[in-house]
Amino acid sequence: MLGTIAQTFSIRGRGIGVLFVSSPPRFLAGRRITVAVTRPDGFADRFHASCELARVVSAPDGEVLALLVVNATVDALAPGSTVAVVADDDGDIAPAH
Repeated sequence: MLGTIAQTFSIRGRGIGVLFVSSPPRFLAGRRITVAVTRPDGFADRFHASCELARVVSAPDGEVLALLVVNATVDALAPGSTVAVVADDDGDIAPAH
Protein backbone atom coordinates (compact mmCIF):
# COMPACT_ATOMS: atom_id res chain seq x y z
CA MET A 1 0.00 0.00 0.00
CA LEU A 2 1.23 3.49 -0.81
CA GLY A 3 -0.67 5.16 2.00
CA THR A 4 -3.65 7.23 3.05
CA ILE A 5 -4.62 10.37 1.16
CA ALA A 6 -4.15 13.55 3.21
CA GLN A 7 -4.81 16.19 0.55
CA THR A 8 -5.79 16.51 -3.12
CA PHE A 9 -5.66 19.43 -5.51
CA SER A 10 -6.49 19.98 -9.16
CA ILE A 11 -3.71 20.85 -11.59
CA ARG A 12 -5.37 22.45 -14.60
CA GLY A 13 -4.82 20.45 -17.76
CA ARG A 14 -2.76 17.75 -15.98
CA GLY A 15 -4.90 15.91 -13.41
CA ILE A 16 -5.34 15.61 -9.66
CA GLY A 17 -2.40 15.88 -7.29
CA VAL A 18 -2.42 13.60 -4.24
CA LEU A 19 -0.37 14.02 -1.05
CA PHE A 20 -0.22 11.32 1.62
CA VAL A 21 -0.43 11.30 5.41
CA SER A 22 3.12 9.89 5.48
CA SER A 23 5.47 9.87 2.52
CA PRO A 24 5.56 6.62 0.50
CA PRO A 25 8.90 5.22 -0.75
CA ARG A 26 10.61 7.66 -3.09
CA PHE A 27 11.96 4.85 -5.31
CA LEU A 28 8.65 5.09 -7.20
CA ALA A 29 9.39 8.65 -8.38
CA GLY A 30 9.16 8.93 -12.15
CA ARG A 31 7.09 5.78 -12.62
CA ARG A 32 3.66 5.41 -14.18
CA ILE A 33 1.42 3.12 -12.14
CA THR A 34 -2.15 1.93 -11.80
CA VAL A 35 -3.57 2.36 -8.31
CA ALA A 36 -6.57 1.03 -6.44
CA VAL A 37 -8.23 3.71 -4.32
CA THR A 38 -10.64 2.72 -1.55
CA ARG A 39 -12.61 5.65 -0.13
CA PRO A 40 -13.69 5.78 3.53
CA ASP A 41 -17.25 4.87 2.42
CA GLY A 42 -15.92 1.58 0.97
CA PHE A 43 -16.22 2.50 -2.73
CA ALA A 44 -13.16 1.35 -4.68
CA ASP A 45 -11.88 2.24 -8.15
CA ARG A 46 -8.68 2.08 -10.19
CA PHE A 47 -6.82 4.99 -11.75
CA HIS A 48 -3.69 5.66 -13.82
CA ALA A 49 -1.14 7.88 -12.12
CA SER A 50 2.42 9.08 -12.33
CA CYS A 51 4.66 9.30 -9.28
CA GLU A 52 6.16 12.74 -8.79
CA LEU A 53 8.28 14.51 -6.20
CA ALA A 54 6.45 17.46 -4.63
CA ARG A 55 8.06 20.28 -2.68
CA VAL A 56 6.66 20.43 0.85
CA VAL A 57 8.32 22.91 3.19
CA SER A 58 7.42 20.91 6.32
CA ALA A 59 8.94 17.67 4.96
CA PRO A 60 12.27 16.65 6.54
CA ASP A 61 14.14 16.79 3.21
CA GLY A 62 11.79 19.26 1.49
CA GLU A 63 10.29 16.75 -0.95
CA VAL A 64 7.70 13.98 -0.71
CA LEU A 65 6.35 11.44 -3.15
CA ALA A 66 3.04 12.57 -4.64
CA LEU A 67 0.75 11.14 -7.30
CA LEU A 68 -0.57 12.88 -10.37
CA VAL A 69 -3.79 11.02 -11.21
CA VAL A 70 -4.93 11.60 -14.78
CA ASN A 71 -8.37 9.99 -15.00
CA ALA A 72 -10.08 10.95 -11.73
CA THR A 73 -11.94 13.76 -10.03
CA VAL A 74 -11.10 15.31 -6.67
CA ASP A 75 -14.27 13.69 -5.25
CA ALA A 76 -13.05 10.20 -6.23
CA LEU A 77 -9.84 10.75 -4.25
CA ALA A 78 -11.28 11.80 -0.90
CA PRO A 79 -8.96 12.44 2.06
CA GLY A 80 -8.82 9.31 4.20
CA SER A 81 -8.91 7.02 1.14
CA THR A 82 -6.25 4.31 0.93
CA VAL A 83 -4.10 3.89 -2.17
CA ALA A 84 -2.39 0.68 -3.29
CA VAL A 85 -0.29 -0.03 -6.38
CA VAL A 86 -1.92 -2.73 -8.51
CA ALA A 87 0.31 -2.48 -11.59
CA ASP A 88 3.43 -0.71 -12.74
CA ASP A 89 2.66 0.60 -16.22
CA ASP A 90 6.41 0.53 -16.98
CA GLY A 91 6.46 -3.24 -16.32
CA ASP A 92 9.03 -3.07 -13.50
CA ILE A 93 6.95 -3.77 -10.37
CA ALA A 94 4.87 -6.90 -10.00
CA PRO A 95 1.21 -6.22 -9.15
CA ALA A 96 0.21 -6.86 -5.53
CA HIS A 97 -2.14 -9.81 -4.96
